[in-house]
Amino acid sequence: MIKIDKIKSKKGHVRKLGLEYEYSDLPLDETCKLIQNLFGGEINCINNSVYEVEGTELGTFKVELDALPVQKLSEQNKKIQTKSKQSLVEEFQVKAGAGVEEFSTFFTPFEIVTPPIEMTDLEQMKKLEDALREHNAAGTKSSFKYAFGLHLNPEVYDDSAQSIVAHLQSFLMLEPWLIKNHNIDFSRKLTSFIDPFPKKYIKHVLREDYQPNMDQLIDDYHAYNPTRNRSLDLTPLLCFINEEKVRNLYGEKEKINKRPTFHYRLPNCEIGQKGWSFKQELELWLKVENLAHNQKCLKQLMDLYQEHESSLFSLESKWVEKVEEFIKKHEI
Repeated sequence: MIKIDKIKSKKGHVRKLGLEYEYSDLPLDETCKLIQNLFGGEINCINNSVYEVEGTELGTFKVELDALPVQKLSEQNKKIQTKSKQSLVEEFQVKAGAGVEEFSTFFTPFEIVTPPIEMTDLEQMKKLEDALREHNAAGTKSSFKYAFGLHLNPEVYDDSAQSIVAHLQSFLMLEPWLIKNHNIDFSRKLTSFIDPFPKKYIKHVLREDYQPNMDQLIDDYHAYNPTRNRSLDLTPLLCFINEEKVRNLYGEKEKINKRPTFHYRLPNCEIGQKGWSFKQELELWLKVENLAHNQKCLKQLMDLYQEHESSLFSLESKWVEKVEEFIKKHEI
């Protein structure tokens, strides 16, 4: 059983967690049948790249080819195929599009997006992970080209600026330690999707007097991070809080699904490895939450960080060692 300190939100309801598994070697329709056999529901083929399993006992699962351009091509082809008569150009587009969809499966991951699941009911996901493993789904370490990730979307305990800043400060100090303990695959380090935060932003946020209101927090975040490609992506949460402001800053074309969660993108998805589960990755994330909720320890580690950064020998490996010692000493 996963030990979650803040199982309920500040408003009193049980917090939820959404999961996004990236994987390969198991077709979308077969994945949908697995989910249906486990949790019930009806399979809905939106197009060749996007399916949904609706009405399950947990909610709606989305199963898709995780590539927006391919998804858009699939949507266009489906519209053409519904026509009673197609032009020669349209017939060619459908055939060419089918080839692109098939080829794209060799380098683009499939993705299961779970519904938000109450944190008291997370054991249900073990059934899904076991089924995927039994049907030979491949994860991050199955191939050098599989830069697959597991995304965790934990509902926030509190969506105030003060609470978000505390979690952000906690994460920025723990990130090098998290990278080491998640054992991030080399292929994923080469991608831009889990880029670390800029040093200037880290320095800005870890100031002792950094206490922005929500508008300032959003402005600062966008100024230093005009991209979603961060290991902890705050845009869905900030968009949930102030959609108009965030969409004005990032532009209407930026795909942002607003929700009251952190979007944690750092872990590998080792779905093909025996004994692996999202639980071990979640337990590492919970160190971030535990530190954020302990103001005394948070301040102590921030002081330690400032001392480390001012040193002539501020090697990241040394900081990882200090974090390890701090976590053990204070039982974070």
